[in-house]
Amino acid sequence: MSQYAYLSEPDPKWAEVASRVPPTELPKDFAQYRRGLAEAVGRSLSRRPLGIHLNLTARQWVLPVDGTATSIRTYVPDSNTILGEDQQDRYPALVWIFGGGWCSGTLDNADTLLRSLSVDLRISCVAVDYRKAPEHPFPTPLNDAYASLKWVVENAQLISIDVHRGLICRWGKITGQVLVTPALLSASAYPVKFKDELLSLEQNSDASILSGELIRLFWGNVIMVLHASNPEVSPLPAASFEGLPRTYIQINGMDPLRDEAILYNKLLREAGVPTMVDM
Repeated sequence: MSQYAYLSEPDPKWAEVASRVPPTELPKDFAQYRRGLAEAVGRSLSRRPLGIHLNLTARQWVLPVDGTATSIRTYVPDSNTILGEDQQDRYPALVWIFGGGWCSGTLDNADTLLRSLSVDLRISCVAVDYRKAPEHPFPTPLNDAYASLKWVVENAQLISIDVHRGLICRWGKITGQVLVTPALLSASAYPVKFKDELLSLEQNSDASILSGELIRLFWGNVIMVLHASNPEVSPLPAASFEGLPRTYIQINGMDPLRDEAILYNKLLREAGVPTMVDM
């Protein structure tokens, strides 16, 4: 959106940091790309405080999906008698579907964060894995994630969840959704009626970490052109947003996806969906 172009101007402190960030290299071998990211996550995990493993139970589950299997990891806080909890208590849930362009990432991506959230907020957290593109293009990653979400609801008691207290899904009956990196529209499917409102992919094409070129590569891996307008790929042009759960959206001014998120917030509000935005 042209009125938000000023958000593409970096804060001087960030500009100093960004100047030391190496340019984003486009992956040529996605197997190697995934290994490199996994090694970086592993190094990060090795440096975290020992106490991160206390006061909760973490468990990995293998779920059958389409003749194969996918994995989830659950984080359930230990009962706290000071708070009046006992072993029969069940908690609100956060289902976390990690980002990575549908091409990379593991359950370890947010392990430290989910452990902290589970203990600090007294919620059950669920990290969801899925098969990756380009080996497994659309709709496989989406179907795997959705199958895991259904498993969570159907097995809520097993993993100490009370869906009536809250079921929030990051990425995606849910009581709320959180969009931290909202990819809502294939770059090859911009509707004419929105083209003047969707300028950030070009304005922020040289963004650090996630560039416009990398976004286009991710889209090309996960979908073929014939799927670009499918509402399960590009939900932004959907005919109606009525009945969607209340939504929290985090928006970075220098993100190539910025304007998609701003427009999505506008369309949700017009449909009567409560939203909250931090930008």
